Amino acid sequence: MAEVHILGTLCGASDFPSPNLSCKWRIVAGDGWRLLEGDAQGATHLDTPESNVTDRLDAIALQDPRFTVWSHPI
Repeated sequence: MAEVHILGTLCGASDFPSPNLSCKWRIVAGDGWRLLEGDAQGATHLDTPESNVTDRLDAIALQDPRFTVWSHPI
């Protein structure tokens, strides 16, 4: 049987009308697949970027003060 391993991180987002963002995610597969381990769905926390970018340590956020940081593992 073939297996697919998904490893990664939802880093964040920018260029949305509101900077207060979270992300809901889920894994969708056909009938020939089944989840062996882990979560099939989830959500990140809500992040509200600070207007003072000197308080934000993330390098991307320093370049874009409206960048929402999640750093959420999948």
